[in-house]
Amino acid sequence: MLYALSSMLSVMRILMINYEFPPIGGGGGNVTYYISKNLARGGHDVCVITSQFRCLPKYEKIGFQIPPNPPFQRGGTEDVPLSKGEGKEEPLSKGETYGFEVHRVPVLRKNPNVCSVHEMLTFVVSASLYSLRLVKKFRPNIVHTFFGVPSGPVAYLLKKVYSLPYVVFLGGRDVPRPNSDPPFYRLMYGILAPAIRSIWGNAKAVVACSNGLRGLALRWLNGSFALPVEMCRDTACRVSTCSSMKIHVIPDGVDLSRFRPVEKNANSDATVKILTIGRLIPRKGFDCLIQSLPEVMKMVRKDFSVEIVGDGPLRGELTRLIEQLGVSDKVVLAGTVPYEQLAEKYQQADVFVLSSQAEGMPLVVLEAMASGLPIIASGVQGVEDVVKEGVNGYLFPPDDHRILSQYLAAVINDDTTRLQMGRESVKIVQEYDWANITEQYLHIYES
Repeated sequence: MLYALSSMLSVMRILMINYEFPPIGGGGGNVTYYISKNLARGGHDVCVITSQFRCLPKYEKIGFQIPPNPPFQRGGTEDVPLSKGEGKEEPLSKGETYGFEVHRVPVLRKNPNVCSVHEMLTFVVSASLYSLRLVKKFRPNIVHTFFGVPSGPVAYLLKKVYSLPYVVFLGGRDVPRPNSDPPFYRLMYGILAPAIRSIWGNAKAVVACSNGLRGLALRWLNGSFALPVEMCRDTACRVSTCSSMKIHVIPDGVDLSRFRPVEKNANSDATVKILTIGRLIPRKGFDCLIQSLPEVMKMVRKDFSVEIVGDGPLRGELTRLIEQLGVSDKVVLAGTVPYEQLAEKYQQADVFVLSSQAEGMPLVVLEAMASGLPIIASGVQGVEDVVKEGVNGYLFPPDDHRILSQYLAAVINDDTTRLQMGRESVKIVQEYDWANITEQYLHIYES
C-alpha cells in the first residue's frame, strides 16, 4: 500500500498517538516520551500526536544533545546513543543531536491531572482529523497507539483508510475490569466492548505492560466476567471473536541514567522518610496510606515522616482525613513536583509506598527501585512483577491499611533490612532500562 515501507529498511517512521503526553497526564505519557526518545536515539523518525493544553505549543521538536565521547552502556550517562544500522554498535558522531516531533491537537481539557470521558471524546475526533492529514506528509510505516481507549479509534481509522498497521499499548484502565474506578466506567466499557474488541482484533499486535494486566485482558476476552449491557449479549459469540488473540507483555521501563541510588547508612536517630507519588484520585488509594499511620505510630521505635507528591481533585478530602486522624505532624502534601526534580525526591527518601487499587505497570515503583528504595505496595497488576516479597519489599492487599501499617512499622524499625531491600531493588530493576524496553517494541514493529 501507499504507506507501507519495505521491511528491508533499517530506519522506521513511527507515528505515536496518546491523548496524554508530558507535562500533562500520568505514567502513560512518560512511556510514550521514553519510547519515542529511544527510537529517535536509534535513528528512527518519530512523530507524536497528543492533546493541546493551555499554552503548550501546537508543534514542538524535542531534541537531545549527545554527550561527547559517552560510555556505550545503558544506565551510564544521560542521552547515551543507541546503535545505528543493523546489528552495529557504533556510537553516533560527537556533537550529534536527535529528537522527535510532537503535534498537539485542540481538545476540551480543563485539568492537567485528570481527563473526563467527554474530554477524551474530543481527542478522538480532533486527532482523527489531524492524523488523516499528517500521515500524507509523515508517511509512517507503523502506528503505535497508547491505550485502546481513547487513542485506539484513531489508529483503527488510519488502518481502514490507509492500511496502516498499528500496535496497541494496554496501560491499565483501558482494560475492562469487574471493579472499575470510577464505577461508571463499568457501564461505559460494557457499551464500548464491541469497539474495544474490534480495535484489539485489527491490531498488528496488542501489548500489555504487565503479566497481571495481560491476564485481566484475556479473562475478559474469554468471557470470565461480563459488564453491564454486555451481559445481555450471547457469551459464545463474544468469546469466539477474540479467543485466539495473542497479547504480548512488554513492561514499562525506567531511565537508569536519571534515577540512581545514593549511599545510605544505618542511623538509629534519623527520621525515616516515606515517599509516595501519584495523582490524587480515588484509584491511587492515598486514603489507605493515611489510615495506616495511627497504627504505625503505635508500633515504631523511630520517628518517621510521609511525603505525598502529586495533586488532584482529592487534595481537600485527604487534607481533612489527615486532620481527623491526628497525623498532620507526620504527613506533607507536597503538591506537583516537576519531573526533572523527582530523582532528588527519591534519593532523599528511605521507603517508597504504592497504595493503588489498580495499575498497569507503575513507573513510580520502577523509579523508586532504581533509586535504591525498598517498596511496600498493594498487590496490583504490574507490581507483582517487580516487587519480590521479602526480598526488595512487601505486598499487601489493596485497601488493607492494617497490613500496610505492619509492613511500614517493620521497615521503619529495622535499618539493616530496609537498606538491604533497597540494594535488591537496584539489582532487580536493571533489566527495565528504557533501551531494553524500546528494543522489544522495535522487534514487534519489524516482525
